Amino acid sequence: MSAKQSIHSQVYTAAHKLHRIVLPPQSVRRIITLLCGFAAAMWLFAGVALGVHYKLFAAFDQSVLLWLAQHRHVSLSYFLAGFSAAFNPLAYAAIGVGVLAVLISLRRYGSALFVALVIGGSGVLNLSMKVLFSRQRPHITPWLITETGSSFPSGHAMASLALLFALVVLLWQTKLRWLMLIMAASVVVLVGVSRPYFGVHYPSDIIAGWLTTAAWGSAVLIAWFDARAAWRLWQPRSKKHKSNC
Repeated sequence: MSAKQSIHSQVYTAAHKLHRIVLPPQSVRRIITLLCGFAAAMWLFAGVALGVHYKLFAAFDQSVLLWLAQHRHVSLSYFLAGFSAAFNPLAYAAIGVGVLAVLISLRRYGSALFVALVIGGSGVLNLSMKVLFSRQRPHITPWLITETGSSFPSGHAMASLALLFALVVLLWQTKLRWLMLIMAASVVVLVGVSRPYFGVHYPSDIIAGWLTTAAWGSAVLIAWFDARAAWRLWQPRSKKHKSNC
């Protein structure tokens, strides 16, 4: 084999390995789906953010807040107040720390890093955007609870979706995945509805929070899939079965 052919062969082999790392054949469809979800969530969030900035959602936000205020009921208010207190960002952080401790004790370091990035990154994004947008909380209807800080996007909406998104991903290969998915969807929706019901958030705050976490979670999941594929590809054959990702 000539020197030129040898170089071409080496380049082809390196490119083939790089392709398998960046887009593993067994994960192409999954990653493309996640990329589409990431792009859609980012595009929709940009639309909501611009709409909030230019007050395009003022009529929508006001009508939803007034409708929810008209349908307040004592029993429902107590239920949602207890639910919101139990599922607050601090509670999600505590649960997340517990999940991390379990994963680390099981030496599932890749999964622990995934959970930490999804939950921690969502929290950082929320705090950053609250400072960036500095949207005042609504005063359209009487508040049923006391809140402070900026309104956009909702920290409760982002924290709940981030934690439950991570748990659904971790349990997706088990028999509990559909039960976890139903429970997660129920909690996320109830948390999202409770905030404007109490009068402390605009509906657009909730939607923006969900879209932000959906985009961030999709991005982390794509990176996680590629990292796991790269780890398995480059490990010695004798150690592949011991992968902690």
